[in-house]
Order: sequence, then C-alpha cells, then structure tokens
Amino acid sequence: MLKLLEVIFNYEKSDDFYKYSSLVENYWLRKAIFEYKTEIIDLCGMDAAKIILHKIEDIISEDDTQFRTASVTTIENSDQNINKEKYAYQCVSFVRDIFEATDPEVLNQTILELLYKSHPIFRRIAIHTISYHYNSLHKIFWALNFNPIDDYSLKHEVYELLSKNCLSFSRSELNMAVNWIESADYHADDLQLSSRDEYLAYKKKCWLSSIQEANNPDITSLYLKYDKINPEGISYPGDIIHFESFEGSISPISESELLAKSNNEIAEYLSEFREKNRSKNSF
Repeated sequence: MLKLLEVIFNYEKSDDFYKYSSLVENYWLRKAIFEYKTEIIDLCGMDAAKIILHKIEDIISEDDTQFRTASVTTIENSDQNINKEKYAYQCVSFVRDIFEATDPEVLNQTILELLYKSHPIFRRIAIHTISYHYNSLHKIFWALNFNPIDDYSLKHEVYELLSKNCLSFSRSELNMAVNWIESADYHADDLQLSSRDEYLAYKKKCWLSSIQEANNPDITSLYLKYDKINPEGISYPGDIIHFESFEGSISPISESELLAKSNNEIAEYLSEFREKNRSKNSF
C-alpha cells in the first residue's frame, strides 16, 4: 500500500499557475483518497503521512512559493478552499486527515518538528492539529518560544485554535494570549501617527474577538477600549483571504423600470450606478 501511495502522489511540473500536479489526474487522485481514505489510514497510519510530507518538502526545496495560502486557504475542510482538486490541497488535506485520525500521543514529536520548520505550511498543519487534539496537545502550543501572532502566515490557524478552545484556557493561558495580542508586531511603523492608534486598535480588537467567549472581564474591558478608539465593525477576523460567491441580482432597479427608460436615460443611470458588495476579499 505504501508503494502505491508513493506512485499516486508522485508529481510532475506543469505550466499552469500551480506548477505541480499529480502524475495521476487530480480528479482521480481526489476520488481515490476520498473513497479509500479510511482504509489507507487504518493500514498505513503515520507512514502514509510521512510519504506525503516528504513530497511536500521535495517540492518546497525546488520552489518555496508552493503550498502558500493562495493554494491552501485553510487547513481544515472549508468552503474557502476553492482548489480542492489541486495537488497541493490533496497533499495537505490527506496529511490533515491522517493526523486527525491518529492517537495524539503518537503525534507529539512530529508536531513539535513541524512547528519549527521554515515553510509555513508545516507550521499551519501543526497548529491545526494541536487545535483538533487540543486536550492532549495544548501544552505544545503554550510552550512556543515565539509569538504565533507575529507570524502572519499562521493567522487563520492560530485564530481558529484560540476561538475554538478558549473556554478550556486557564487564567494564565488567557493572560498569555492577551500578552501575545498586545505585544505582536502589527507593522504599524510606516503609518502616520494620526492613523496608527486606530490601525492598532482594530488589529488588536480582531484578535481579542477570538477569545471573547471566555467571558473574562479583563478581555472584555480591553476589547471595549479598542472598540472605542476604532468602532469599525469586524469581518472575517481570522481570515487572510476570504472568498464569497454571489448569485442573483443586486441591482436597485427592477427589470421593468429599466426597460421603461430611454437609451440615454439608461446610459446616464449606468454611469452613475455603483455596484456595492458584489464581492469581498479580506487580507
């Protein structure tokens, strides 16, 4: 089975944006993984994950722009991943599924190793896995020797870990999360002083929203402090990229009203009309 996995996850360079694809057509790779995932995990376990991780490392050694957020928007299974049939996502999602199905005690050392690899995809997988197995692996997260909020590439996975598990945090862990938020580098030095406070207030408010459910009065007070400085509403605070699809008409004028206008009136109307909220992207 391991030899078969080696074969189906072999890759070749391609000319499209993603540069790498499976020797097996992406559709059939996804179909094979989806249909036989449970059996593969039961038979091969962590050995299967190691094969895929080696493939990822090989590609990154050739081109470290691969496996970035554009191709793997979230580690968890989400409708934000619009490239689910692509090779990069298939690799990452299969490793994710193996880790989620594995006894967390077996994962401990692997997660520690991934957390300190240079490419963000490994750290993102590690943070997601800690969040998924939080009760067993949380000590790894709180023992980090760096501020995870400083690492922009980890934004989504760290936000998800905080928001999904904050009710389990001890007081000292909540304090550490707040310290990370307060001390993080939000790259505000290049901003004018007049706008810097509002910018920082918004950034910190976004991160504080991840632990609001802990109902800690100090966190609530701090959130309100920053909301007073910058009352702008928060949208998708844990996303680096956010995709929304839209179907239907958002025109403020009906078809019958439009047809009743002359050509000149239509031209004037269209020149003044500004379509709003057709799509939103959060960076």
